[in-house]
Amino acid sequence: MNLEDKKKEVSWYDNANFVTNLILVVLALILISSQSLGGSSDLTAWDLFKNVINVNILYVLVLVYFILLKFKFGKRYFNHLNVLLILLYFIIFITSFLSIFKAFDLIPFLKLLIYLFIFIQAFHTFFRDTRFWKEFKLNNSPFNEISGESHFYIISIISIIYLALNLIMTDEFSGVVLTLFVTIFYILFSRYIMLYDRYLDEHDKDNDNLGNFDKFRDAIGENLNKEKIQGTLKDVGESLDKTGDKIADVSKKAVKKVKNIDKNEIKKNLKKSKDDFIKRMNTGLEEDDSKSSNSKKKGDK
Repeated sequence: MNLEDKKKEVSWYDNANFVTNLILVVLALILISSQSLGGSSDLTAWDLFKNVINVNILYVLVLVYFILLKFKFGKRYFNHLNVLLILLYFIIFITSFLSIFKAFDLIPFLKLLIYLFIFIQAFHTFFRDTRFWKEFKLNNSPFNEISGESHFYIISIISIIYLALNLIMTDEFSGVVLTLFVTIFYILFSRYIMLYDRYLDEHDKDNDNLGNFDKFRDAIGENLNKEKIQGTLKDVGESLDKTGDKIADVSKKAVKKVKNIDKNEIKKNLKKSKDDFIKRMNTGLEEDDSKSSNSKKKGDK
């Protein structure tokens, strides 16, 4: 076996046609499994069709999308179908996001993340070959830094975690099989988008990427720094205002006390202090005179 044959054996996942056919098979298995899980033997063909449309509308529409790609109509209006697919996943993402507020659970949250990354990957891939790319200046989007391969690995990891949790929490075998098919679909669909992204890179379709996360992060950092500085200045200003108010209150109280002092009482106190001082002085002089007279008497003796 030569190297070219080995390359053909391991590169099936890089064949967009093979991946597309595999997605069609998996979607059909999802629809069949979901009906066997919730269906009944008494239901007619029309009832089964209504259940498929009501419960699995996403998979039905995606199935129609991939079936149309097999015909000239789908190939001709490929970009138009991609825009509809992006709108579909945007609606699914919004409904999943709103359902989180009703009852938060880890499994619906993981499903929300899968829809989010699929939407971002499809949005930044399928629009590259349309006029919307330049009209909306999508080349400035920082998400262009995340390659299609990185999106594929992110979605694959989240999908595997989603499958593992469902295997732990699901008791019925049919539910496990359905979850397995859904997980495979997420991974294959992300792989399909990644292959189209690689095709655009090979044909130099709008490869210019002006946006990056560094500028986005720096802009947020500058705004945060400005907010911090403004908040600090505001706190300092409030502290100065409080200090000024306290000083003003103390000054008012001091002035008020001074105003309330009686002038006559001050004079009276001053006079009393003066009389006490003179009295003490006179007492001290008298004591000195008595001491000197006593010393003279002792000297005479």
